[in-house]
Amino acid sequence: FFVMGVRSSVFLPIENLGLVIVDEEHDSSFKQSDRCPYNGRDVAIKKAQISNCPVILGSATPSLENYFEFKNNNKYFFQLKNRISGAFPKVDIVDTKNSDPKSDLNWPLSDEAVHEINQAFSKQEQVIVFVSRLGYANFIQCSACGFKFTDPETDTNLRYFKKRHILRSSHSEFQMPVPEICPECGNMNLLQLGYGTEKVQEVLKNIFPDKKIGRFDRDEIKSFDDLNVTLNEFEQGNLDVLVGTQMLSKGHNFKKVNLVVVLGIDHQLNFPDFRSVERAYQLLAQVSGRAGRYSRDSKVLIQTMNSDSGFFETFKKNNIDDFFNQELLIREATGFPPFSKVSSIFFTGRDRLKISQASMMAKEFIKNVSNKNNLDIDVLGPAPVGIEKRANQYTWNIICRAKNYQSLCLALNKFNKDCNQGRHISIKIDMNPYFYC
Repeated sequence: FFVMGVRSSVFLPIENLGLVIVDEEHDSSFKQSDRCPYNGRDVAIKKAQISNCPVILGSATPSLENYFEFKNNNKYFFQLKNRISGAFPKVDIVDTKNSDPKSDLNWPLSDEAVHEINQAFSKQEQVIVFVSRLGYANFIQCSACGFKFTDPETDTNLRYFKKRHILRSSHSEFQMPVPEICPECGNMNLLQLGYGTEKVQEVLKNIFPDKKIGRFDRDEIKSFDDLNVTLNEFEQGNLDVLVGTQMLSKGHNFKKVNLVVVLGIDHQLNFPDFRSVERAYQLLAQVSGRAGRYSRDSKVLIQTMNSDSGFFETFKKNNIDDFFNQELLIREATGFPPFSKVSSIFFTGRDRLKISQASMMAKEFIKNVSNKNNLDIDVLGPAPVGIEKRANQYTWNIICRAKNYQSLCLALNKFNKDCNQGRHISIKIDMNPYFYC
């Protein structure tokens, strides 16, 4: 018999295990960061090792660490160079540096995107538009005093949802009705800045009033029934365009989709994380895979303000080896995985000053352990995490980096045993962290 399950199913006590398969092994959802941090993929590999059975890792865009491991340690690495049907789409890059939301009625869609969508309609084809964010606007700001509406629990900007006329946090349950005036100065001119799936859907409806534009995101799809209804509508041709987030990026097989438009990839590329470029490549490859599954004439149009970046030139070649080899040079020069082992220590509590002091003390402690034992460990930080405040608690972290895994474990074990931070500070150690917030 076989067992198919999600991340936690790796802990099932299965006897006589003969094979372990991890599909989409690169996916960050295999990583649990809260409570007890672990990576389901890595646990699966260890479980297969203990059971003395093979493990198969599958992905169109493998993680850089596993790519490096398989390529350099004589392990079996198989690449499918061709699709079973159809062909890989052509990639066009559109420079949007000079686009103006105030004067361009079609913003955030470029003229090139509108033209290509129109061409697809002329061939009775459907279109997918990928957008990296939810909602109608990323935030609302007063035009007079600059006041921005933020989440009191996390201090992050509230996102505007036009259909329900609310401002809602992306990082907590907080939401509020959209105010008519600025609470600071009384100004009535509140600017809607940025865009999300809801905004793009509205723009497309205005440009193509005779077409049916659907939306596929967490705000619109709240249950499996909603998901099945929308996918069936699109499959049956009752929707001409599907605007969606990462929910659209993989696992879908649409026969009449030969054009995918990508908006907002710059957000991913500019994220302050050494894996951001790798994740952007993986996301683009997965989204692009929705086009041309039954045709040899398909296209992916990517809008960006970084069109001169070598990243996009590499992506256009559809050669993952070229991309990984370039990225490996950068990782080696900067000393990040797979050329080192990394852990993050998180400090959480209600007193911001005590949290910062505790993280600084921990840094000095680990540096001393490293010096005394010749461990060669870099300690980066301390610094507040990306979202410093959650549920009225602050979180800071330090990042420990070493070429030798045993050295890192020795120092962390010493820290965990001997470094007392007090009762009001929660400490979490995450080996090979995927998220820093």
